[in-house]
Amino acid sequence: MSVTYRSVSVPQGSTWEQVGAPFVLPEGVAAALAAAGGALVRTVYQLTEGDRELIALGYHRAGTAQQKLTELTGAVELFGELAEHAAEELAVEGGISLKVELPADATAWAEAVSAAGFVALAAPVSAAAPPVSADVVPLGFVRRLGDWDVPELPYFRQTTDFTCGPVSALTATNALGLTPALDPASEMELWRRATIVPACDAYGLAIGLADQGVASTVIVNTAEPLQLEEKPEAWRQDLSERTQAEFKARAEELGIPVLNADPGIAELLALVADGAIVLLLIDQLLMHADACAHWVTLHGVVGNIGFIEDPWTDSELGETWVDAHQQPVHAEALAKMSGWGEYRSAVVLGRS
Repeated sequence: MSVTYRSVSVPQGSTWEQVGAPFVLPEGVAAALAAAGGALVRTVYQLTEGDRELIALGYHRAGTAQQKLTELTGAVELFGELAEHAAEELAVEGGISLKVELPADATAWAEAVSAAGFVALAAPVSAAAPPVSADVVPLGFVRRLGDWDVPELPYFRQTTDFTCGPVSALTATNALGLTPALDPASEMELWRRATIVPACDAYGLAIGLADQGVASTVIVNTAEPLQLEEKPEAWRQDLSERTQAEFKARAEELGIPVLNADPGIAELLALVADGAIVLLLIDQLLMHADACAHWVTLHGVVGNIGFIEDPWTDSELGETWVDAHQQPVHAEALAKMSGWGEYRSAVVLGRS
C-alpha cells in the first residue's frame, strides 16, 4: 500500500489558502495554525496510507533547534512513520529536539508516541500563570536527535509579567540543590529583594540570591544604569537609577564578584559546559516578535547549541510549557538575542 508524506511550510503572514491548501485541514489544526502567530515557524504535516490519514501541526520559535508536533488528528497508528519523516527534516535543518504535545487524557496517542522513541518530559512545577487547572496541563514528550543528554531542570512558568528574573534564578538554584522552594511565594519574595520596579537587574538578582546564601558572579558590560523599559516615565527612571546605585553599593559590601565585560555567548556556553548555570538577559524580539527585556536560565550545551528554560509562554499563540522547557537555541541566535539594547548582562551560578 502506497504511503504519501508531505510537509508544508506556512510562513508568518500567510494563510493555509495562500500556500495552496494542498489538503483539507481538520478544524482543530486549522484553528491552531491560525493562532500560531508571532515569530513561530510553522509547518503542517500529512501522512496518508490508503484511506488512512494523519495530520499534525508543527512549530518552533525562531532561532531554536527544536520542533513541536501538536494537534495530532487522524490515524494514531501512522504516528511513528510521520515522526520519522519529521525527525529527518528537523535534523537536516540542524535541529536536535523533536517534541510532541498531547492533551492530558490522550492515552492512546501517548502510547503511540512512546512506542516511536519519545520519552516523557518531567511534569512542570507550574505550567501557566494562575488560575490554571491541572487537568488542562498538556503532556510533553521529546525525541533526542543525536547522542546528547542534557538533564532536565524543573519548569516553572512565571506568574506575573515582570518576574522572569526571580523565576529564572529560582529555577537555577533549585536545580543546584541550593534552594528547595520553587513556588509563587518564593518568586515574589525574590522579586521584592531584586526589583528595580518592576523588572529586575543583575545586581538585584545577585543580592537576592546572596540573602539566601547563594553565591554568584555578575557580568555586565557597562557601569551605566540599566533601563529595562523602552520609554519609562521620569519618576520611574529616577527610581530605577537610584535603586541600581544602591544595589551596586550593596553588592560591593557583600563581596559579590562583578566583572565589567561583555558576557559573550561563547564564553557563557563554555562556563555552562563546565557545570555553571547562567541567568541571561535577552531581548524577546527574535523568539516572540515583541521587543522586551527578559531573563532566561541557560543550563546545558550540546555542540553549538545552548539549552534554556524560558519562564514565559505566549499562550494566546498556542504555546505551552512544552515549548519553553528544555529549549535548545542555536548559539548564533543566542548571541543575536543576548542583551537589551547596548546592555549585556548575566549572573553566573556554579555547581556545588
